[in-house]
Amino acid sequence: MLTYPYGFARRPPSQIPAVAYFVSLYLSISLYLLRACAAGHLSSSSSILQTKTTERRMIPMSILLKLGKYEIKFKDNPVKVEVLDSEARISSWITERLKPRLLEEGPIIVGLNLHASKNRRRAFLANSLLVICIDDENCLVVQLKYVDKIPEDLLKFLGDSKICFVGDGLDLKLSRGVLPCKTVELSHLVARICQKPSYCNSSLKALATASEVPYESPALGRCCSGGRINYEARVFSKEEVKALVHDAYFCYKIGQKLVNELLCDDTTQGTTQETQERPGNETT
Repeated sequence: MLTYPYGFARRPPSQIPAVAYFVSLYLSISLYLLRACAAGHLSSSSSILQTKTTERRMIPMSILLKLGKYEIKFKDNPVKVEVLDSEARISSWITERLKPRLLEEGPIIVGLNLHASKNRRRAFLANSLLVICIDDENCLVVQLKYVDKIPEDLLKFLGDSKICFVGDGLDLKLSRGVLPCKTVELSHLVARICQKPSYCNSSLKALATASEVPYESPALGRCCSGGRINYEARVFSKEEVKALVHDAYFCYKIGQKLVNELLCDDTTQGTTQETQERPGNETT
């Protein structure tokens, strides 16, 4: 039997004013939701968002600007890493660190990686750490879990067709999330440049050796218990940050070196051919 709120069950629907009925129904549902929330059965998404942002806003911006900055070393090469969860700071990093590189001539290689602790497709990207390495000295870790909205500057950067994003195992990771960037697997890039199909399934260490890039293995056992990092943590140690940016950093180093050598060879061959074709260089 169809029941109606506030004593309407005994009255035929034709005798109930439509406006009064729907108002009463709305009040009944609202009362039920309030009781359910009070009992702990429901949680509002807006309250979660408010909790997420309140903690960050408790820290004054003047102090927040100094936080999340790390300096690590790979093979005695200093690398500056910033771990950010603020839209304003992410946009500022892109403006200060990245845009000068976009003015340089030639292709731009960027190391990219994603870390996440959840395998569910819907939660994968939202709980991920996005790692970006743009040169020998600058890397960025974006804590997507704590960012209210991905900054427009970051989306434009990821969608820039002039940039070659290189990663290790990114095809599977990106298939579970949505990022507006086209990436190339490092192993595929190295195999094509070196013309060696066997490199297509090689490890990062093997690719570094083939490219003659000094490699340093990640020391996960020394940075965290069980060799696992809690990717949803709010704060990371210097050792954990080094492990987080490891793959993206060496993807950048290997990709940049091989692409530069490829372009250098093309330039050298073009110069040699031009010199040989000059009239004064004809042989008899």
